[in-house]
Amino acid sequence: MLVKEVMSKKFITVKPSLNLIELIKLFRTYHFHRLPVTDEENHILGTVSIESVMGIFKPHSKRLTRMLRASPSLKVEEEEMDILDAEITPEWIKTTSVSDLMESNVISIEEDKTISEARTLMKLHNKQGLPVVRNGTLVGVVTLFDIIYALFREKGIIE
Repeated sequence: MLVKEVMSKKFITVKPSLNLIELIKLFRTYHFHRLPVTDEENHILGTVSIESVMGIFKPHSKRLTRMLRASPSLKVEEEEMDILDAEITPEWIKTTSVSDLMESNVISIEEDKTISEARTLMKLHNKQGLPVVRNGTLVGVVTLFDIIYALFREKGIIE
């Protein structure tokens, strides 16, 4: 069975310039855990995950401290801080973008590969899903759930 037979062709992409507020709204609205980041021609630049967003707000996050220090309007002296102690301004939230959070080392798969190859890539890179590309352009997303569902359908377990 090929990836293009089981992948989802309905997906949402984000641009690197999208701000943190809009990204959080997308995650909340659509309940995705990871979104592809694309350029204007739909070439994949990276992925951004809800874990990346939550990661900057974890207690004692050095990443949060670095991001807060980058803001000229905030005084951050502590080496580590908690989001509950930080004075987060609307300006900081609006200027934090997908490009600050995205993972640019993207593991993707071509649509004509097998689901076995997709699963092997997922296992190797500890991913639950992969962007699916055709000639470098994003055409879908395949998840472990898509593969399991397709196998259950093939075996007659699910109609």
